[in-house]
Amino acid sequence: MMSGDNIRQILLDKCGYVLSYSIRGSDASFKDYVLDQSGYRNIGQDGFMIKSRIYPREIHVSTLKGKKKKISIDEKHILFYSPKYAQKAKADREAVLAKAQKLISSPSSGEVIDDAEHLLVADEAVLAEEEKYHGYYAMVTSELDKNNEKIVEIYRGLWRIEDSFRITKSDLKTRPVYLSRQDHIEAHFLTCFVSLVIIRLEAFAMSLNSTCFWLFAPV
Repeated sequence: MMSGDNIRQILLDKCGYVLSYSIRGSDASFKDYVLDQSGYRNIGQDGFMIKSRIYPREIHVSTLKGKKKKISIDEKHILFYSPKYAQKAKADREAVLAKAQKLISSPSSGEVIDDAEHLLVADEAVLAEEEKYHGYYAMVTSELDKNNEKIVEIYRGLWRIEDSFRITKSDLKTRPVYLSRQDHIEAHFLTCFVSLVIIRLEAFAMSLNSTCFWLFAPV
């Protein structure tokens, strides 16, 4: 989805993007930047830390002749550390390790081969390397001028989009479509998506009303 051609088109259209970025799948220099404590600043009282940098990135884009060429763009890398996120990662890790240890001690309990040539062991070096990044999260964005807190706020707001997709696949029930004419089919889906817009507007209005009540409720 985020190919070089798509990124170039987004930028040409004067739009932007905010994406999560895999720390474990990144190169060594990026991992070093994540773990380097210089540049992080504390936000709030719960140990939340954040830092960022603007960094060049090479992408491959298509030419008019159908070939690929490299161009360089600037992106902002935003890193944050959350103790709560670290605790969750640790809990998730312990659950997975417990399951893995059970398979190691009793291979027949899972879908693994139980013979001398396929001895199951836990790779302690890999586990230790993975543990270094507990609590860290990375994002990349084209929005170089927006502050870090705004980018994090935008990213956290993406759940609303995902929730709309969930509704369209379940609650909205757009299918099956018992229609054959093209204009009738289009009218059907238009009605469905107008309904979705109304649902979202009602939810937004309810949230505003709740906020107003909380702000102006008598003490």
